[in-house]
Amino acid sequence: MYSEIHCFISRQLWVESDTGYYDLGSGVENYKYGMHLKKVKVYPTQKVLTNLANELRIDKNVDTVHMQLWELVYDIQTKELKRIKLLEGDY
Repeated sequence: MYSEIHCFISRQLWVESDTGYYDLGSGVENYKYGMHLKKVKVYPTQKVLTNLANELRIDKNVDTVHMQLWELVYDIQTKELKRIKLLEGDY
């Protein structure tokens, strides 16, 4: 039998702000990015991240947005949960 952690739980999108990084999936103020965030988690590509970054740049009134997409994975050899970076960039 094969199983893995579902992408809505295992993937987190972190956005850099002037005070550090924050998880875009948390906080009431981030509800408007929900559909973009779902697309990023299900099909993580540079194009999907660019669309989300365009929304963030307009809302936050900034020139660039730095984002990181991380995934929680289970390493069967070491029997540990690990985080791997799927995507990172300035948009």
